[in-house]
Amino acid sequence: MLELAKLLEDKEFLRMNKELCGFNLFEVIGFQHQENTHSKFLAFLLTPGESHGLQQDFLRGFIELANKSGLSFPADPDLGESVVTCEEHLAEAEGRLDIFIKIPKRKIILIIENKVEASEGEGQTKNT
Repeated sequence: MLELAKLLEDKEFLRMNKELCGFNLFEVIGFQHQENTHSKFLAFLLTPGESHGLQQDFLRGFIELANKSGLSFPADPDLGESVVTCEEHLAEAEGRLDIFIKIPKRKIILIIENKVEASEGEGQTKNT
């Protein structure tokens, strides 16, 4: 994660990011309105064992951002056993969870309700 922090402080990276900030890969390939595609891509990045080569860094960064936003998940140096799934169905609830993250070592479950040009439905994220 240290490398990411250095990158975010790099002046050249920040300049290039500013130039390219209008770029949207999903728009280029015609999937800018496809919530399921966005969720699958996020799940891919959040899964430590996937072929992206980021290992646990993306998931760890996500947890760190969540903590900076006021949540308090305990830090864990090893997130490798984490399980990330899309469109997870729960027997107790109607509908599905867009992204479901289970971190067994810390007994943490994270749920992401992904929205693409939509608002939350009534009771959609209510605890059942």
